Amino acid sequence: MASVTITIPDPVVTRVLTAICANHGYQATIDGSPNPETKAQAVKRYVKEWAMAHVEAYEAKEAAEEARLAAIAAAKNDITIT
Repeated sequence: MASVTITIPDPVVTRVLTAICANHGYQATIDGSPNPETKAQAVKRYVKEWAMAHVEAYEAKEAAEEARLAAIAAAKNDITIT
């Protein structure tokens, strides 16, 4: 299995985690209780979701292109000129 590591220097890690979480709507408290998901865990989840969204978009585009080509091929076979 491949591994991806993102190294954030200690002096800026709080800024980075805070900014990413803020941009994704992370809340430190939920209904008055502390969020069980830490900022670091949330950022890891956001990165995984980002990567999967790209995979899904790519594969959907590829599948659509394959379907388009198959439809063209089928249409060519359906045309008879005598």
